[in-house]
Amino acid sequence: MKEAFETVALDLNRQGFNIYIVMHPIRSDFTGPGCAKESDIIYRDLLLVDIDRLGDTKL
Repeated sequence: MKEAFETVALDLNRQGFNIYIVMHPIRSDFTGPGCAKESDIIYRDLLLVDIDRLGDTKL
């Protein structure tokens, strides 16, 4: 199922749509419309950190 989702998401992105996934579980009663907000998140168990070094990154 994950592979099928990824295939469809990539195809929709190529067509100009923006497809996103949510990293954390959302309340089961969330129906939209719009994006999930902080209050819709049940809990957080992941933290992504992006650290870039200073200077030339072409090494």
